[in-house]
Amino acid sequence: TGAFPGSYSGDFLRVKNSAYLQSASADPLLQLSGSTVTTAGRFVSVDEFSTVDLLGPLLNATNTTIILSDGPLLQVGNQADGGAYVTGVSNSPLLSVAGVNLDGDGLGMDRVLRGTASPTAPLTAPIINVESPATPGPNEASPNINLVGTGGLLKIDKALLEATAPVVAALNSVINVKGDSADLTKGALHFNQSNVPSLGGGVWLDNSVLKVNNGPLLSLTGGTQMTVNGDFAYLTNASKIWVQNGPMIFLDGTNTVNPAKPTTLSITGGLVNFGTSSGNQVIINNPATSSNGSFTSSGVTVPVRMDSGATINTGTSAIKNPGTNTFSFTGAAIHGVNGAKVGINAAP
Repeated sequence: TGAFPGSYSGDFLRVKNSAYLQSASADPLLQLSGSTVTTAGRFVSVDEFSTVDLLGPLLNATNTTIILSDGPLLQVGNQADGGAYVTGVSNSPLLSVAGVNLDGDGLGMDRVLRGTASPTAPLTAPIINVESPATPGPNEASPNINLVGTGGLLKIDKALLEATAPVVAALNSVINVKGDSADLTKGALHFNQSNVPSLGGGVWLDNSVLKVNNGPLLSLTGGTQMTVNGDFAYLTNASKIWVQNGPMIFLDGTNTVNPAKPTTLSITGGLVNFGTSSGNQVIINNPATSSNGSFTSSGVTVPVRMDSGATINTGTSAIKNPGTNTFSFTGAAIHGVNGAKVGINAAP
């Protein structure tokens, strides 16, 4: 805590060479408060067939700036040196980063994660990057990230975030996350009271699987304003997004500071874009939430539910390059409440 003397030429924490690191308590393995950490590498890297086994979160950072020049916040495995594994049982997010200062709309002003070129430099790498060698390829029975608590993968709270890369990227890998179907605000990726004016995508998968058991893939709350420059999800080479017992995206429009500025998601590209014409899958199984509307793009009909004044607006390329890739929807794929606004390939 306090003025952490953090400037590193490599990774802040690296686990390698088949090492095994296990946390001994439910407290965060790394906890930062009122600190600034600068690293020229990855903040946390787990590679070369190593394993990190967690009883609590990996990172909880409050009122802290983490400056990443060219690496992700979390790197799990790499294509050249072998896969790696992170497992967790916590009901708190694996990675949690929060600011403290709010603007007049009640949204975060602190750049808790940024690049190094200037104080306003965006991130240039995914926040979470998971890689494995192409052989033997992804194994759903042995996920590279396996979280069985209800905390989810990442929470950004009261922050200002700009990035040119997706939030999560995976190559030849499997990510398995358990959320909370009883609380849709706790998505695998959760942004609360945050300004996200520029994001290079939500999820990028290449020969990879992202499965969310219970709860949304993405939840936006507290008046969060998010703009995705490009596509929210990109799948190629037999990749799969599978959300079980929840929507793909959930938004609660409630903004207690400025009700005139509800939670808003603007995706300039598509909800889903495919890099290969077949073999990819999007499965959203949300039986508890029936749809009350839908949109159709490129021959694909996506069920949605907009309640309590929530709205959605879509353009002609809301789904891109579907080919013969597989969509399976049960219930609403997108769920908005309390005046939330969604725009996909169109203004919200």
